[in-house]
Amino acid sequence: MNHLNKYIYKDNFYYHSSTEFFGSVVIGKKTVIEKNCSIGKPHRNDILNSLLNKIETPMQEENTVIGDDCYIEEGTIISSGVILGNNIVCSEYSTIGQNSLIGNNSKLHYKAQIFKGVKIGSNSRIGGFICNDSVIGDNCSVYGKLVHKYKKHEGEEIDSQVNGSPKIGNNVIIGFNSTVIGGVKIADNVYIAAGAIVTINIPANSIVKNVNEISEWK
Repeated sequence: MNHLNKYIYKDNFYYHSSTEFFGSVVIGKKTVIEKNCSIGKPHRNDILNSLLNKIETPMQEENTVIGDDCYIEEGTIISSGVILGNNIVCSEYSTIGQNSLIGNNSKLHYKAQIFKGVKIGSNSRIGGFICNDSVIGDNCSVYGKLVHKYKKHEGEEIDSQVNGSPKIGNNVIIGFNSTVIGGVKIADNVYIAAGAIVTINIPANSIVKNVNEISEWK
């Protein structure tokens, strides 16, 4: 139990002494933050700009908010501008990109990767790779990958997107090792089977398997 001596109690929450805080951070009551976490971490471009300008131009600070009754496990990185609701669990080594929003009672599983500008509803479970600006509704379980569709490189920027990010409705299950590609829309009550690939819009109350193979979810 000696490791508990390294926890600090402040303003009604606990954090480990090895955790780093950046910029303006607001943390709710009864929240616990384990060791080696980074809270409010700035983007690398902000750090580089400040270093190149010899710290003459301060890094842009965006409020980072963690709600009440959250549990942030070891090694989690929460970037600047993130807003977490209440009763959220971030499992070990999960990452949340800048300006992302996660609703109440959601959980990130081990090493979940959420990039910037993502919006996730309440009561959802995330265990995969979520690309920039994706939207995920309430009561979802995402264990696959939401990724962008890209142009050929041919001298263009590597991250040059063809279209937007996936939009996922409510009560959607995205199975392990499945992939949703590009700016497609997945309607409510959809089950995407493990290993499936989705590149088209999916109507409500559907099951998807293989490549865009749709059947009714009865």
